[in-house]
Formats: sequence, C-alpha cells, structure tokens
Amino acid sequence: MSGSAKIFWLSAYAGTMAVIVWLTVIAREQVVASLSTSEAAREWDEWRRAAQDQANKGPVARRPPKTAEPPALIVMRDSFPAVLVAVVAFGTFLFAILFVAGQSLWPASRELHGSIKMGESGEPHI
Repeated sequence: MSGSAKIFWLSAYAGTMAVIVWLTVIAREQVVASLSTSEAAREWDEWRRAAQDQANKGPVARRPPKTAEPPALIVMRDSFPAVLVAVVAFGTFLFAILFVAGQSLWPASRELHGSIKMGESGEPHI
C-alpha cells in the first residue's frame, strides 16, 4: 500500500470514528434531556404499573421492571463509557470490512515479482 493510500485510510478511519463519537454524544444529550423530565418519570411510572398488572396475565409470566427510571436513561447516563466503547468497537469492525472491500477497489500499486515481455514471435519471455 502506498503512502498516500495509508494516509487516506487513516484519515477516513479517524474521521469516521470522530463522527461516530460525536453523534453518540449528541444522542446521549438528547436521551438524558428528554428522559430526565418529570413528565417522562410520570410516563415511566404509568408503564411500570401497567406492566405490573399484566405480569401474571397470559401464557408467559413476565417480571415487571424494578427500576425507578427508564432503562435508556440509566444506560446513557450511568454507563455511557461502556456505550461509547461498544459503539467505537462496532464502528471499527464495520470500517475494517469497508477497508477490506476498498482494498479490492483501490488501484493496485503492488510490485510484480517478475515481468512478462512479449517477443516478436508473440511468445511470452519471462
């Protein structure tokens, strides 16, 4: 791989990871802002009560949620570093797939270990 190709792929990776982290931080801010309101807490409590009422109805016994706050709020507020690591790891995996696919499309600048020349008679000379 040539130097310019390495710079391109490293820049593309850094840019992609920066965008992924930026969008994840924005998503976190929106989730925390929307689920930290008193209205969101009231809606969560209503849903928990409804889930508690339906826990023993039907063919499957369900466990009612025990948390006082919505799980999305807890994950994005309290476990955000783990979310960020998972998002970057998954993004890296997807970028690696893109990198492998891109290598087949990038103009090959690989050196050949030999050369084939056509002679006057049309036969190859190695």
